[in-house]
Amino acid sequence: MNSINFNPHAGMAQRARINRLVSIVKALPNVRPDKVAALRAQLQASQYRPAATEIADAIIKAEK
Repeated sequence: MNSINFNPHAGMAQRARINRLVSIVKALPNVRPDKVAALRAQLQASQYRPAATEIADAIIKAEK
């Protein structure tokens, strides 16, 4: 989301509000607490067993 197409008829106040909302959304963490909690529980119970292909895919993705 690098640019936003504004309605050319929108008022300055509306544009300012949209810019403010975009800034707020961009500042939100890209984390899903429910997923983190589920994975943490699996790790603590020694039940997290990712497939080798998942690990390899994550390594390759991190290298890009």
